Amino acid sequence: MSDLQIRALAVLQEALAFEGEELERFLDRRCAGDPDLRHEIEALLDHDSTLGDDFLETPILARFSDTDPLRRPPPPTPEWLGSYRVVGELGRGGMGSVYIGEQDEPVKRRVALKVARLADDEKVRARFRSECRALARLNHPNIAALYEIGTADDDYPFVALELVDGEAITTYCDRHGLDVRERLELYLGVCAGVQHAHEKGILHRDIKPSNVMVTEVDGRPTAKVIDFGIAYGLDEPLGTVTQDRQLVGSLAYISPEAAQHGKGELDTRSDVFSLGLLLYELLVGVLPYRLEGLSLFSRFTNDDLPRASVRLASFDDEKRLRLAEQRSVTPAMHLDTLRGDLDAILDQALMADRDQRYDSPSSLGRDLQSHLDARPISARPPSAAYVASRFIRRHVPLVTLALLLVVSMVVGTVLSVREARRAAEAAAQAEQARIEAEEVSRFLIELFEIGDPERNRDEPADVATLLDLGAERLRTELIEQPVTRARLLHTLGELATKLARYDQAERLIAEALELREDALDATHPDLFESINQLGVIYRLTGRLD
Repeated sequence: MSDLQIRALAVLQEALAFEGEELERFLDRRCAGDPDLRHEIEALLDHDSTLGDDFLETPILARFSDTDPLRRPPPPTPEWLGSYRVVGELGRGGMGSVYIGEQDEPVKRRVALKVARLADDEKVRARFRSECRALARLNHPNIAALYEIGTADDDYPFVALELVDGEAITTYCDRHGLDVRERLELYLGVCAGVQHAHEKGILHRDIKPSNVMVTEVDGRPTAKVIDFGIAYGLDEPLGTVTQDRQLVGSLAYISPEAAQHGKGELDTRSDVFSLGLLLYELLVGVLPYRLEGLSLFSRFTNDDLPRASVRLASFDDEKRLRLAEQRSVTPAMHLDTLRGDLDAILDQALMADRDQRYDSPSSLGRDLQSHLDARPISARPPSAAYVASRFIRRHVPLVTLALLLVVSMVVGTVLSVREARRAAEAAAQAEQARIEAEEVSRFLIELFEIGDPERNRDEPADVATLLDLGAERLRTELIEQPVTRARLLHTLGELATKLARYDQAERLIAEALELREDALDATHPDLFESINQLGVIYRLTGRLD
C-alpha cells in the first residue's frame, strides 16, 4: 500500500462521518494544499458508495490493498441460482454480490441471494463457510432467516436468505418520526436477536445501522439483524478467517477491545458496546464521538464519550430542532427524555472497561424495558427517592387518586374543624347573649319593681330616681360580667341623656366605653355605639371641639 493510500485511509474514516456541504468543508480543511490526497479520498468515497451495505465484509486493510478484488471486472448477473430466478441486484460487496431472487417451487417467495464470486480464494471460501455455519444455527424473528445453501451452475457457492424489504433502522426511525419510546421498543427486538445469536454461540462483530434493517410485518415495524459475514464463534471456530486477529468490522462501531486486535479474545460484551453505539445514534442522532482528528487505531475511554444529554445540549438550536422533529418532540422534551435513565443506560453500555459493561444484550434490554415500564434500572443507584419516583410514574392514576383522596380528606377535615369552631363560637355567643339578656331583664325588673306604685304607695319613684338607683346598683353588681354591665351602663347613659342630665350621662357612657374597649374587639359595633353616644353628649353640651 502506497504512502498516499495510507494517508487517505486515515482521513477516510473521518470523512465517513460527514455528508453534503459538511463533507466538502471537511475535505477543504484536511486536504488543503494536497490535491492528490483529496482526489484519492474522493475516489475512495465514490468507491464506497457502490458497495451498498457491504454485505460481504473484508478486513479493512485488505479493502484498499493493490490486490483488492473489487478492482477486477464485476461478473455478469446470472439468470438463475439453483431454483431461484434472479430478478435484480441488491448490492456488490468485497467478496461477492447480493441479488433478489424469486422461487416458485416448493414455495413461492422472494429471497436475497448472496453469492461468493471469488470462491477460488481460500479465504473467501472460509469466510463464506463460516457465515453459513453461523446462519444455520440461528432461528429468530429478529434475524434474517436462512432458507438454503447451494452451489450455482458455475460452481460458485450461494446462500438464500430472507429478503428484508426495508431500510436501515436509523433511516426508518427518522423518516417515520418515531419518538423515543417507539425507537426503544423497536430496538429491543435488536437486543433479542443478538442475544439469540450469542446463546447459539455466535458473536456478530459488525452491528451498525446498515446491518439492522426494519421491515413492516402485519403493519408493525420489525427490526431484522443481517450480515453475519464476519461472525465469530464463541464456543467453536466458524472458520479460519473469522478467528484471525485482523481488524474487521466498521471502525465507527467496534468496541475498544476489538480495535486492539491481538489483545485477548472477544466475548458478548463486544457486541454490547456496538449495540450501545447504535442506541446512542438512535436516541441522539449522532455517535458519541467525532471521528475527525481520531487516528485509525486510537480507542475511546469512557471519559471521552459525552453523556447523551450533554452531547445533545452542545448542538446549535437549528440542529437540535431538526433532531427533535425527527423524534416528534420539542427540543426541550428531547433533552429531558435522555436525562436520567437513558443517560445511565448508555454510560454502562459504552464503558471502555468491558468488565463494567452490561454482560449481555439481554441485560441491556432488561434495563431498557424497566425504563419503559417506569421501574428502577440496574444502572442507577437504588436510592429511596429514585425508587419512589419510579413507583409514582408506574402508578400515576393510582397515586393521583390517592393524592386526591388525601387532599379531600384534609380539606374536609379543615372545613369540618372550621365549621365546628364556628358552631362552637356561635353557641358560645348565643349562650353569652342569653345570659346577658337574662341579667339585663333581671336588673331592669328589680329596678322597676322599686318604682311600682302598688309596692311603694307612700313614695313612688319617678324616672330620675330609678336612674340614680340603677347607676348606684351597677357600682357593685355584675362586676364579673363586663359586657353585660357595659350594656346596662350604656342604656342608663342614654336615659340620662334624654333627661338632660348630661354630666351623669357622660360618666355612665364613658364607663361603658372603657369596659367595651377592654372586653370587645376593636371593630365590634357595641364599641362604636358608646363612642357615638359620647359624641351626642358632647354636641348637646356645646363641646364641639
